Amino acid sequence: AESIVLKAETGSIAGATLGLLVNPAAAAKLVFLGPQPGNLQTFLSGACTRIFKVEAQDANNNPSKVSASFQILLANAIPNDGGPGSATFHSDANCANPVVNNRVSIVEGTTSANFYMRNAVSQALTVSGTAIGPALTPATIGARFSPSRLEIQGSGQYFTRLANEALCSGEFNLRTLDA
Repeated sequence: AESIVLKAETGSIAGATLGLLVNPAAAAKLVFLGPQPGNLQTFLSGACTRIFKVEAQDANNNPSKVSASFQILLANAIPNDGGPGSATFHSDANCANPVVNNRVSIVEGTTSANFYMRNAVSQALTVSGTAIGPALTPATIGARFSPSRLEIQGSGQYFTRLANEALCSGEFNLRTLDA
């Protein structure tokens, strides 16, 4: 339940307040709350993400405490391909402890479970969370893992350029690298 206080004031009339208690309905869906606003989360490959939360919500988007504990199966796939992604799910901020069988639990009387991700490969993914047991609409969110390093390879030559002098260097290659 969430307490809300409504206040009404105007310059010539005395103000009034009304206290309300919002009781959410039973959970109807799972929703991912990422560390960044929006439905696409962006991270560097190889790094552990900030915390993700998968939350049980009622049909009106209110967090809803669950009446019995259940597990959520986490998965990641490559959009438009459907093949499995290479991200891994973890229970700690250092990504040292993988979650067992890609599952996290929402415990009875609570609304959510937390996890972290790591992906050593640069790729866009669709992450999903499916309840095992209760019939809840699954959660999905996009995650993009970008290259974490740039490498410049060249001829090893250095050039000095004078004002008004055109100069072309040898060939250089620039490439992005995963972790």
